[in-house]
Amino acid sequence: MNGFEAIKCQNRLFLKKIFKCCKIDPFSVKMLQEFNRTAIKPDKIEIRLPFHIRMTTANHHRPYAGPSGTEAFTVMELLIAIGIIGVLAVIALSFLSTTKKTAYEIIAKHDLQNFVKAEEAYYIENSRYIGDKDDSIRNDGVSSDFVLEGFRPSEGVCITIASGDPEDPDNPDDPYIAQSKHKKASAVFEYNFHTKVMTRR
Repeated sequence: MNGFEAIKCQNRLFLKKIFKCCKIDPFSVKMLQEFNRTAIKPDKIEIRLPFHIRMTTANHHRPYAGPSGTEAFTVMELLIAIGIIGVLAVIALSFLSTTKKTAYEIIAKHDLQNFVKAEEAYYIENSRYIGDKDDSIRNDGVSSDFVLEGFRPSEGVCITIASGDPEDPDNPDDPYIAQSKHKKASAVFEYNFHTKVMTRR
């Protein structure tokens, strides 16, 4: 008996045991016998029976298979998956928080730029700026100290006159300076009307 015939013989013995144990109907027996004619490795034979019953012989242990025949996750695999999802969630929330703060800072900076343009237009008409030291124009739920025509801060922004005399803005010892801040951001933007420079603090 050559090697191929020995393998077929082993397959026939194995299938006969399955027929006897599972009481397979004649039609299924015929189908399985047809399947047995092909070359099959004896160390792993997979047969699909009625009602989706999977019977597999293998050299390694297989975890519990659900009704659909799919392998279930182990507890360790589930814990690892949950841990990975948790780490990704923390990273995503951190990134989202940073992005929102950056957006608030951009709003505060943009409002200060518009405030400067409105102040320069006011200075041309009145030969002075509007707003004394510590006065503020804001839209954060607190009343403003002055109103500047053509300018209204964005929601959450407060622009404060930090120093200087509105009638003498070019005094190098006490320059006219305005600061802008969003209530949901920590950054403060500052504009010096004497040097015409904006900085971030």
